[in-house]
Amino acid sequence: MNIKVMPLGMVQANCYIITNDQNEGAIIDPGGETERIINYLEQNEINPKMILLTHGHFDHIASVWDLIEKYDLPVYINENDAEMLKNINISLCNMSTLYFNYKPGLEYNELKDNDIVKLGDLEFKLIHTPGHSKGSSCFIVENAIFTGDTLFCGDIGRTDLYGGDYATIKESLKKLSELEQDYVVYPGHGPSSSIEKEKATNPYMGQVDYDDYF
Repeated sequence: MNIKVMPLGMVQANCYIITNDQNEGAIIDPGGETERIINYLEQNEINPKMILLTHGHFDHIASVWDLIEKYDLPVYINENDAEMLKNINISLCNMSTLYFNYKPGLEYNELKDNDIVKLGDLEFKLIHTPGHSKGSSCFIVENAIFTGDTLFCGDIGRTDLYGGDYATIKESLKKLSELEQDYVVYPGHGPSSSIEKEKATNPYMGQVDYDDYF
C-alpha cells in the first residue's frame, strides 16, 4: 500500500491517494485543485477506482464532480452526511461557488458504521465518528486510519457547524481511543500522528482532559 498526501484548496485540506500493488487507487477527500490530482494519477499511471469521503464539507469534496466526470468513479460517504452532497448550504459549497464545479444530482453510495469497501486486496473499513458533522467518519485500512476532521495531530475538528456537537465528538474520540491497534493517523488537516501519541498528548482524547481546565 502506498499513501500520497496532497494538501489542497483554499484551506489546504489533506487529500489522500492510496494505491494497491496493482496500482489501483482510492481517492480520499479530494478537496480542490483537481488538475494536481489528475496530474499525479497520470504521472504515476494510477488507475483510480473510487472516491471515499470522510464527511461532506466543501473543502473535502470540491473535486468530486470533476473527477467523476473524467473517470466515472463511485463515491462513498456515510449515510448521515449524504444530504451534504445535495445541499450547498449545509456543505458550505454556497460560500465557495467560484472554487469548484458543483453540480446537482450527484450519485453516491451510502455507508454505515463498519461497512467495508474493497480496492483489490485492500479493505477500507468505515468507522462512524460523528461530532464534526452528523456523518463524519474515519476509514481504516491496514495500519492506517484516515480521520477526516474528527481527529487532528494535537487537536480535533470544530463542532459549531451544521450537524456538529461537542459531546458527540467526545464520544467519537473515546471510540477511537479504544481501538485495539496503534494506527497511523492521517487527518483531514495538518501532519500525521498515531492513535497512541494522541492518547498520550491530545487533551481532547488523552490522559489529560481539556474540559478539566474549564
